[in-house]
Amino acid sequence: MDEGTVRAVGAQGSGGPGAVGRHAVARVTRLAGRARTALRRADLRRTGPRSTGAGPADETAAAFLAEASAILASSLDPRHVVDFIASLTVPRLSDGIMIFLTAETAATLPGEVGVQGGAAGLAVDSGQIRLVATVHREARVAAYLTTAESLRPARIEDDFGPGLVVRTGQTWYLPYLPAWMETLIRPSELALNRFEDVTRGPVLGVPMPGAGRVLGVILATRVDRRFSDDDISLIEAFGRRAGLALGNAVVHHGALESALTLQRSLLPTHPPAIAGGELAMRYLPATAGTQVGGDLYDVVPLPDGRVGLAIGDVMGRGLGAAAQMGQLRAALRAFALAGTEPGDLLTGLARVASSLDVSFATCLYGVYDPATSRLRFASAGHFPPLLVIPGRPVAYAELEPGLCFGVDETIAGPTAYEETTVELPPGSAVLFFTDGLVESRRQPVDDGMEQLRAVLAGERPPPGAEASVDLDLVTGRPGGSVRPPALSPGRATSAPAHRPAVGWDPCRTPADLIDLALEAADSPELGEDDIAILALVTRGRSVALLDVVLDATETAPAQARNLLGDALRGQGLTALVDDARLLLTEIVTNAVRYARSDIRVSAGLDGHRLRVDVDDREGGVRPRPIRPRNDDEFGRGLLIVDAVARSWGVESTVVGKRVWFDLLDPDGGGDPAAAAPTGAV
Repeated sequence: MDEGTVRAVGAQGSGGPGAVGRHAVARVTRLAGRARTALRRADLRRTGPRSTGAGPADETAAAFLAEASAILASSLDPRHVVDFIASLTVPRLSDGIMIFLTAETAATLPGEVGVQGGAAGLAVDSGQIRLVATVHREARVAAYLTTAESLRPARIEDDFGPGLVVRTGQTWYLPYLPAWMETLIRPSELALNRFEDVTRGPVLGVPMPGAGRVLGVILATRVDRRFSDDDISLIEAFGRRAGLALGNAVVHHGALESALTLQRSLLPTHPPAIAGGELAMRYLPATAGTQVGGDLYDVVPLPDGRVGLAIGDVMGRGLGAAAQMGQLRAALRAFALAGTEPGDLLTGLARVASSLDVSFATCLYGVYDPATSRLRFASAGHFPPLLVIPGRPVAYAELEPGLCFGVDETIAGPTAYEETTVELPPGSAVLFFTDGLVESRRQPVDDGMEQLRAVLAGERPPPGAEASVDLDLVTGRPGGSVRPPALSPGRATSAPAHRPAVGWDPCRTPADLIDLALEAADSPELGEDDIAILALVTRGRSVALLDVVLDATETAPAQARNLLGDALRGQGLTALVDDARLLLTEIVTNAVRYARSDIRVSAGLDGHRLRVDVDDREGGVRPRPIRPRNDDEFGRGLLIVDAVARSWGVESTVVGKRVWFDLLDPDGGGDPAAAAPTGAV
């Protein structure tokens, strides 16, 4: 243990937090150092010099640290590093752990923290120090500690606990908690009595240094035994390794975010609202590097009511591939807006690619006509779309792919891009994707395509439902792919908590289809290639329940929810009234705050699926869930929408944006216009 370590600060005190000031900390540190030196000298006089050989305890500690270092270094995702820290600490080093990060470090984590035992909640944020994980042998204790922290969050200016450790970079240890600290952390007298054995101590806080600063604190607790000198030294050594791994993950996250920012600027932000269908699109970067890729997708609303759908892949990574991808997308959009048909568009795009010295690129472009429910498309060496059509086997479209862009026509000869047309009745789904979804070093592309088709057909479960990664033995968490956050313009929320275990349900959304496709891909922890996906789901005519235009005033939320409630009761949909009114109130309130003009509210029933749309003319501000502070008046509305709605999202309209949500009628039947797809024979 270092000479500067702070131990037993305030262990005997009975005053408040101010009773342990900086001067007291320094004085105790000096006295502890002198006492330790005196004890060592006395020990040497009595027993002579200690052996330098490593005993069994030293060998065990060294083995643990070596194993922990390997595990911590296995991921560059800050979220997983935090999970590893918690799982390695409990129960090996302590009975419970609370992990605090500085605000800058915590900003690299997603919005939720897990509490072992099934409870989960939003991270507690005090502005400078944030609790990001709580794990204990008993789930009820973890929940209690999280609640106690939310009532009195740690602060950087504290002269005890995480604040002191972050500010000084030194270890903080209390053999047991003084009375004033018990009073500080207890939510109530009843809670203190129920958890008296937990709140008595001991408690140990060690820093996690990395990147030249303290990134966070490991606050370890025990119930029935104290931390020995060897225990403290071991946890300090573990904290240094945890800080190193966390620092590397934070640096990687910053580089990845820069790449994603560039990628966002080159791809569309939200899918447009289209008649007779729904769209979703998603981009997942490879985590094996931090360079931007060349995958592209686009959705182009055409003047005649049709919509152009495009996906492609430029070979390579880095700024060069991204620049070529951006230029090809701009050219593709120009051709599409001019009304160019798919085959002719690819011919023109091939000339553009040749002028840009594109070495290799593929593209699939189609035009969907809601009036005829037909999709006409052509391919320049790209994968065919996967078709999920009611009453037919799930299969890839049959097409004749033309030459990829960049192929020398003097060698291969001129190519014509043949067009294919398919009928898409209501309830159909079409999936455009790039090679990262179906190909990897461990899986040939043919096997990947068959796996995707079989999962969507319901012939086999997704691989993630049966398998888990090796590190799950360490973390104790479910297996599955580990990738950075996806760019999901088709949906402003995370994946739904419940997804169909087998096969594609045509009553679900295109975002759900993308989720299922990603489960089928079962991509490894370090993705080898980017993934771009574009999904279209066609819908039949819905029964109109409400269509009203409201002024953007403070009375609009009440007017909207009352009108919707009356419309639902008129159709006998009483089971949906409360949830629908709540969600509509939150979305309309958000629109009133930012909209510059009137607000249109519409609702329709498609089978047993209720769809509610809120349109406004403010296209610049895109609603998204945020993490509000405890004292914030606003910021929780979309969190409620995310928790209650079956699904929700944001779409671009000609004059602004549309925020929508879906609810399912628990008393309703299936969608008569959408039969489930059958598997291929």
